[in-house]
Amino acid sequence: MPEEAFTTRSDRWRSGTRQAAVTRLLIVDDDACSLRSLRRLLKHQAPNLDVIGAIGAKQAFESIQAFQPHAILVDSNMPEIDGAEFCRQMKKAGATRHLPLVGMSGERQRERDLRAAGATAFLMKPIDAKLLLEALGQGEASTEGGL
Repeated sequence: MPEEAFTTRSDRWRSGTRQAAVTRLLIVDDDACSLRSLRRLLKHQAPNLDVIGAIGAKQAFESIQAFQPHAILVDSNMPEIDGAEFCRQMKKAGATRHLPLVGMSGERQRERDLRAAGATAFLMKPIDAKLLLEALGQGEASTEGGL
């Protein structure tokens, strides 16, 4: 995977605060096949990570209160509510404004919109599990906590 597929740790986390490793991840994507693939991959790579998927932003909003994720991985290209608008709404709500949001897309130009909307990190599709797990504090390369 090319180096530019993931922004460096110093660029990703502007607050500079160290946080605990993520153990609950919500993945938001309108593509059910992508959701299944990511969940299967993460279950295999990080069995201690509790992962649920939401097909689109509306289902994600319904899942957040019950699941209480530590981080959200959100696709940029979704109908009705796209990834950038989802991030803006998460950052406006009191209960979710602190949640790390990782944007993902197959198009590099989507990174700017996602970051402007509140995403703290960006990954190119197809997702490299090692990079995602490092960001979540689950990877071997991560020694300073996660999101």
